[in-house]
Amino acid sequence: MYDIEEEKNIQGKIKFVILKTDFKEDDWRVQAISVHKNSFENRVDLLFKGLRDDELSKAAGISDGVFVHMTGFIGGVKSKDSAIKLAIMSLEARSN
Repeated sequence: MYDIEEEKNIQGKIKFVILKTDFKEDDWRVQAISVHKNSFENRVDLLFKGLRDDELSKAAGISDGVFVHMTGFIGGVKSKDSAIKLAIMSLEARSN
């Protein structure tokens, strides 16, 4: 991501990556991008840190939540739409 940002002259603009995993057919992740290559500080944390399954689904208004890591660096859901929704909600919360 850092190389792409540099190539496109958009340093610091990418906040999340959404990807389909190889684990299961219905397994998606939204991953926060760190401030820089060697940092553990996220540009934007995911909301709903530490929530899993039904608690996450209810809090986020989705039907397929799996988890959000306690630090907010990664979250798992069962659909691309839900991954996008988690990323958007996190971005919107940051801007408020």
